[in-house]
Amino acid sequence: MNYNIDIANINTYPSDLLNAINSNTHDNVWKSVSKYSLICYHYTRLISKDEIENNGIKQLNFMNVINRVESEYRLNFKNLDNLYLFVEDLKNSVKDFDVRDRRISFIAGYNKKQIDEYSYYAESFGGEYVEMISRKYTNINDNLKKLGKPYIIKFIIPFTIIKIQKGNLYERVIKCMIDNVKNNYDNCVELYTFNYDVPKENIIFVKSI
Repeated sequence: MNYNIDIANINTYPSDLLNAINSNTHDNVWKSVSKYSLICYHYTRLISKDEIENNGIKQLNFMNVINRVESEYRLNFKNLDNLYLFVEDLKNSVKDFDVRDRRISFIAGYNKKQIDEYSYYAESFGGEYVEMISRKYTNINDNLKKLGKPYIIKFIIPFTIIKIQKGNLYERVIKCMIDNVKNNYDNCVELYTFNYDVPKENIIFVKSI
């Protein structure tokens, strides 16, 4: 039987994983968890949830984001004051944020308090990078918060995908799971992937918030 593990809920841990954790060796935990997928959550602001349900979650591409933001802004607002300057600022600032390019950020596991702390990612259309640059232009910043609706996306990601990411993220997940079992915690963990698109088949739901 296949399992989708919510690392914040030890009741979702299969018996072989619990046995591996109780063995106190990370290698045994890895051998067990590598067979499974993690339940994850991603906040974003969308024009339509169909774009996720039909296409999955695409890795961040700043130039695509800039083009999309400009296009949607022109479609939805008559007053385009500062738009040209804003778009130029976005393009000129791409290099300052390139460490996040090709990335998807998300939370593995569901703990309402921890999850809610990340809802700000859905407050402004285009995401955190776009919102930060827009602060220079009050009208742009305000309008980006009117575009689309905030959503939370629940999806699964194979643990093997986490294993190949830089930064030893899989160790962070394993430590979190061990702590949750040993101490009866319900902690989740912030993760990311590079150069990976979440396929639509792995989307569990897309809900407005």
